[in-house]
Amino acid sequence: MFARIAKFVFPFILVCFVTAGCSHGVSEGGQPMPALSYEGINQIYIDVSDMKVANHFQKFGRNVDVYDELPNMPDDAILRYLQNRFKPAGSFGVLEVSLQDAKVTKEYVESESGFMRTLGMGDNFVYRASVILDMFHHSNLSQQNVQSRITANKEIVIPDSYSLSQRDEALFTFVEELILELDREILRSFSQTFRIRMKPVDGGSTLPEMRGQQYQNGK
Repeated sequence: MFARIAKFVFPFILVCFVTAGCSHGVSEGGQPMPALSYEGINQIYIDVSDMKVANHFQKFGRNVDVYDELPNMPDDAILRYLQNRFKPAGSFGVLEVSLQDAKVTKEYVESESGFMRTLGMGDNFVYRASVILDMFHHSNLSQQNVQSRITANKEIVIPDSYSLSQRDEALFTFVEELILELDREILRSFSQTFRIRMKPVDGGSTLPEMRGQQYQNGK
């Protein structure tokens, strides 16, 4: 089963991130961070006649302060990922995907070392992201409705001593890896819960080598 899912996951990591959209972070070289557009992502055909994506997550009023710190807003990136990753190619069945939550929290953690605190060093910011997707598959043939709740969680520790560009780079990777985890869970659900047939589309683009190598090393 793992081998079947891995066949789709590994090509996913070879995607093209285009400098576009609303990204506002700054890289180490002083250049704007790219937006996670997923326009060049390796696509997968799924055996349904239609796929509907909806966003029911309301970020304003509860996550706005944390969201403003992120180079890419997770909910926007997730929606672009869903719309570009999966392409309906069947004759029957409708898949509905609803983003219920994409919250991000931040916690300031002081160093446990009194000496480091005296020097004003060793403190960290801990960012935690949690995504909830509700998926509903209606099959015209069997007249069976199948539901599944997909979750993905990610945490990153960023030293308080990081520069603004270092923090933005770390948060950029944080959102990348969150969606990669989400992708694994969705593919597992397609295979094990919904029994939806999948077929990768040839000709997917590749990441810059640094990010591609990073994922290949399992970091």
